[in-house]
Amino acid sequence: MAEICVVLVEPKLQCNVGFVARAMKNFGLGRLYFSGRDFKPEDKAFECAAHAEDILERAEHLGDSDLNQVFDITIGSTAKTHEKSSSTRAAITPRKLAEILSGVSGSVGLLLGREDSGLSNSELDCCDMVVSIPTPAPYSTMNLSHAAAVLFYELGQNYLADGEGVIREAEGSEKEALHKGFKSLLEAVEQPNHKRNVSERIFRRVIGRAGISGREAHTLAGIFKKANDTIKERK
Repeated sequence: MAEICVVLVEPKLQCNVGFVARAMKNFGLGRLYFSGRDFKPEDKAFECAAHAEDILERAEHLGDSDLNQVFDITIGSTAKTHEKSSSTRAAITPRKLAEILSGVSGSVGLLLGREDSGLSNSELDCCDMVVSIPTPAPYSTMNLSHAAAVLFYELGQNYLADGEGVIREAEGSEKEALHKGFKSLLEAVEQPNHKRNVSERIFRRVIGRAGISGREAHTLAGIFKKANDTIKERK
């Protein structure tokens, strides 16, 4: 079973951090991280955590670490979605996310962005998947802790209690090697520079949603290597 880790990216309000910890406790999540500029839980956060103080006490700060190297799967959350499903920043629903994660292993970093601006486009581009909570009201942006509770609930319904049929999810390093192989292939076929970034983001999304196994990652990486070698020989 994969371990879901909650990553708060540059949070500002101590009460929101405390409420997130409380929601984590409700749904059996125990690993909390902070990313970006320094943040330390203070009295207000512990007050709002109510029975989840231990989560705040164990929370770790990742600084500016590359989260794709820290976690095997990275998932960015956003309130701003793209209508076209083909968009590189097209988002899936929390329920679909739970279905995808069900039955895989490895570490999952669930990124929750800043209260005022959320995750940046560049941060979302680096994630394996993007998730968004559908809201029918004209104002779609939810409070950080409220959005976190919805995400944790959906994951809890279809994922956290299901530990059967687990496969070994490809590790972050294995998928990064796969992405490098794909990038090399794009260069080998001389795809125009302005199209490469888009192709790489689309490929990252496809691999992220697929939840591929370690064996599948190695197989695909081998195919990319052989294709690259063949192209070089013919040149």
